[in-house]
Amino acid sequence: MPVDIVIKGIIITTWQLGLNTFPTDQPFILNCASSNKKNLSLQGVIKMGFQLTKEIPLEGIVWTPNTTLTSSSITYYILTILLHILPAMLIDLILKLAKYQPMLIKMQRKIYVANCALKHFAYNEWKFENNNVMKLLTLIPPKDREVFSIDILNIDIKDMYRNGIIGAKLYLLHEDMNRLDAAKTHRKRMDLFVTTLKTITIIGLLWMIYKWICT
Repeated sequence: MPVDIVIKGIIITTWQLGLNTFPTDQPFILNCASSNKKNLSLQGVIKMGFQLTKEIPLEGIVWTPNTTLTSSSITYYILTILLHILPAMLIDLILKLAKYQPMLIKMQRKIYVANCALKHFAYNEWKFENNNVMKLLTLIPPKDREVFSIDILNIDIKDMYRNGIIGAKLYLLHEDMNRLDAAKTHRKRMDLFVTTLKTITIIGLLWMIYKWICT
């Protein structure tokens, strides 16, 4: 949900609470959610994210983005060690040898803890009733509806995520959007590198299995 929609909702709610009295035995609950207006699944978010990271790639990536969804804690733990912890240990070792501050192990630990905390919410379907929020829309005076509209139907979800990535590049990573073409070129090279490396690895493993069976 865009933050400006939430802020507008708070302003409109405060305005209504100042004008009306609500029953104390029935709490006035407002869910600023898009449940019955625009539905977006976790798979949909991931698919959109992959599309946008190709369109607006980050600079200097050392691996291409990839996501594996699993409801198995054991599978998740194994994949975390193989795909996150071990590569992070290798890169941290390289950083240490180059006399830079190691950081990836610490970062991956935080990501692991956060993912464990969010697992219950990510792998279950949630429906939030937002009827009270929709009623607020009808109470906004016509002259103020353009400024204070909180109708999620007017929001392009993909544009919202695109702006989020651009904002992260500009204000969190301090990247220059004028270097976007160079970032795209680097991303294409990394796509080729990762695909080649995965292919060689799979062929190597199959060859080892074949030799082991034959002997």
